[in-house]
Amino acid sequence: MGTPPRGTAIRFEHWSSSFHITSEGKHVLPFCEEFPLTIACNRFSFDRRLTPNYHDYFEVSYVYKGTGVFRVGNRVHDLKTGDLLVLGNTELHTLLSHEHDPLYVVSVFFMPELVFRPGGSNLDFEYIRFFYNHSHAHSNHIPARNIDSQSIFRLMEEAYRALRSKPRHYRLVVKNNLYSILLMLLDYYERSPTPEDRHYDKRMSDIRRLRPVFKLVDDDCGEKITLEQAAASASMSPPYFCRFFRKVVGCTFMQYLQQARVDRAKQLMLTGNLSVTQIAFEVGFESLSYFCRVFRRLALLSPTEFLRKTEGGHSTPASDSAAKGGRQP
Repeated sequence: MGTPPRGTAIRFEHWSSSFHITSEGKHVLPFCEEFPLTIACNRFSFDRRLTPNYHDYFEVSYVYKGTGVFRVGNRVHDLKTGDLLVLGNTELHTLLSHEHDPLYVVSVFFMPELVFRPGGSNLDFEYIRFFYNHSHAHSNHIPARNIDSQSIFRLMEEAYRALRSKPRHYRLVVKNNLYSILLMLLDYYERSPTPEDRHYDKRMSDIRRLRPVFKLVDDDCGEKITLEQAAASASMSPPYFCRFFRKVVGCTFMQYLQQARVDRAKQLMLTGNLSVTQIAFEVGFESLSYFCRVFRRLALLSPTEFLRKTEGGHSTPASDSAAKGGRQP
């Protein structure tokens, strides 16, 4: 189960590296109102954003090729080809490929009401019940060795082909395949029982309380942002804010701020003509050496290596020597 199925209709020219994520950390897709489902073929490289994001829809993803790291809440999972990811609609998460191994992931995104609407049949709800299990024992990562993930991928691929070619009754084909995927996942989770802990409403409320903080960081991460400012934006005391933020996001506020600053530094390296030293100050670091240490720890390579490896990236001799030597500006 560790290699992609042969004869796939998904070609590498279909893979995309673009993701629309709002300033509040929300991943947004333009769903069709009548049929809110799409299948995406995404390529994750080492320069992807590190700050966690969430979405309003459900996700089932298949690791088509590559290795990487999957973070959801405060858990970290190593990903391999054939693994599955199952995410509800309020879970903060991020994906990062390894430096020399881009990560190719096929994802089915759908709104829960495509399967079950409030007030509908309890039998329909069984298809998506496991998405609402946020207990500590529940896992969003299913290793390939634990499930027939290739069969799930073939169902994804058939649905993907139908969505692209739109034969007669193609939506029925896609929905039927989705039900088959959900049944396989339901069987897996029932074979690996965990205590139910449905806190959907509370979790969504928690994320809403932190939206002003996410926006503050997105708008002003290059400025000095204190813990007190962040807590005030969420109308919380600093001690309570620290506990609340870590519980909801899975990391401390300062760790989140560092991730956002490294994300912004990556953008500047890809689009601007600034040196590494200038970028370090532009994104809010007070010293070049500290910026380089944080960048390497989070991005898994140095700023100079990032510039050299990124398509279109460039650096000046001055910025290279500064970044290598860790010289204080």
